Amino acid sequence: MTSPREENFYTIFNEISDCIVIMDAMGYLMDVNVSLCRLLGYTRQELLNINIAELITPKQLKIDSVAYKSIDNSEHIITERQLKKKMDPS
Repeated sequence: MTSPREENFYTIFNEISDCIVIMDAMGYLMDVNVSLCRLLGYTRQELLNINIAELITPKQLKIDSVAYKSIDNSEHIITERQLKKKMDPS
């Protein structure tokens, strides 16, 4: 059973138009919101346990690699990335 506070969090989490990703220290997606799923064409289930690096375009990764150290330190990271949609061949 979820608390009213948790319900409020998930309502906001899934209603906000910004894409939100929650990852573990190694960059694996633990939770994503509906906006990210819509943007990339994946279901939530498909995205869970994918590493964030798999979703970032190779060109973007060369310019700006994933800061795993910041993730490991539980820092909040707000950034823009070029992501690959599900149907993208690259």
